Amino acid sequence: TPSLLIEAARINLVLQSGDLSATWTDAGTPTLGTAHTASGVSLDLLTDNDAGTAEGKLQTITFTGDGVKAISVHWKAGVSPTPVSDELVLQDVTGAATLLLARVSDAGAGVPSVAMLTGTYLGYRYLTDGVYRLFFQSTSVTAVNTNSLRAYAGRTDTVTDTGDVYWGGFQAEDATHSSSYVATTTGTVTRNIETWYSDLTSKPQAMTAYFDFEEWGTALTANLGLFQIGSATAST
Repeated sequence: TPSLLIEAARINLVLQSGDLSATWTDAGTPTLGTAHTASGVSLDLLTDNDAGTAEGKLQTITFTGDGVKAISVHWKAGVSPTPVSDELVLQDVTGAATLLLARVSDAGAGVPSVAMLTGTYLGYRYLTDGVYRLFFQSTSVTAVNTNSLRAYAGRTDTVTDTGDVYWGGFQAEDATHSSSYVATTTGTVTRNIETWYSDLTSKPQAMTAYFDFEEWGTALTANLGLFQIGSATAST
């Protein structure tokens, strides 16, 4: 059934959401290969080629409030993927606590299999060309602490695993559920609140209107759906 997605204002707190070569810092000495673009989202080929240390990319995320946070990322199986899994982590550095730990592997034909050690996996959305957007919830974040988002290639309980993976389109939000992807570069980016309207070419008469509202867990007010007929100064 065709539908229209209308979203509230949101901010992607991750800088350089589609470019691991800028702003992100290295864990170990990872390498970046040719980027892959699908549905307008850029993913870098991240490689861990050192069996002696875990290699990946890190970035400190500045949240504005405590609580569960929405984290999402775009993933694609690598060219020479690890035989085990890749990891996405949200780490409270100050409190020495892991708030999100997801292990992602190729279940076959490039389809992601996700094992959660900390936090909640909410599922994926397929884009195209083997790219999937994965949705997560962290455990409760303490905003005043230093919180680090980390993406690794070829990592499990041991650092000896190597391999590559496409990571990109990172998003962290001060909300419990992810909204549509908002690309960033050197600063955070805000998507303004969205509305939809259509001009009526004739004066409205008695009528029946039917709308089916589906709330995705991101409305400012739970179970809120609004339908309005009128002008800027008067409405029904």
